[in-house]
Amino acid sequence: MTEKIIRSGIILAGGRSQRMGSDKASLPFHDKSLLAHVTSTLSKTKDLKEICIVKADGQQLPNDLNAKIPMVIVEDEISNEGPLIGIAAGLKATSADICFIVAVDMPWIQQSLLSYLSHILETAITKQSEKNILWVLPESSHPQPLCSVMHRNALPIIEEAIDNCVRAPGRLVKKLNAIRVPREEWITYDPDELSFRDLDTPADLEKALKEKD
Repeated sequence: MTEKIIRSGIILAGGRSQRMGSDKASLPFHDKSLLAHVTSTLSKTKDLKEICIVKADGQQLPNDLNAKIPMVIVEDEISNEGPLIGIAAGLKATSADICFIVAVDMPWIQQSLLSYLSHILETAITKQSEKNILWVLPESSHPQPLCSVMHRNALPIIEEAIDNCVRAPGRLVKKLNAIRVPREEWITYDPDELSFRDLDTPADLEKALKEKD
């Protein structure tokens, strides 16, 4: 009997938001906060056990978070040093095998794309175990580490990299034996390429709020 794979979602909510000028997680986005919106969307992904929200030290999260699966909230262990710190905190906090990595400022994340990336990773783990593939990330104009799927076994490699002052997730593509999925292979699951559209500035937010969610 095949052992059931456990999945969780990790939302990186503790960014500095320098270009936005205010905490992105608490920004109003249609009828809820941006973090609540992303949490709700991610929680509907198939076979998700829990959601882990990674926040900055002292960051106050919005009070409208609601999901039908358990939520875990943890803090970055090092402040203001990029998403790799948050990924490590999320992997450490979850007991899941497969982790969806998403950023709080990407509200149009597509569940179908995440499920497809997860399928690639789970298949690789089963059929190419000798390659020790620990990460699957899509490529558009460039790799998208903040819309990706990672195995929890990546944690010790990430922690070693952090100890060696590595801060950019992209620098671990080789060490994690990552599969980079080209656009022509994933585009069916996100035809409008919405998953990678982020909100960096007040102008981005204003434009998004004028559009239908």
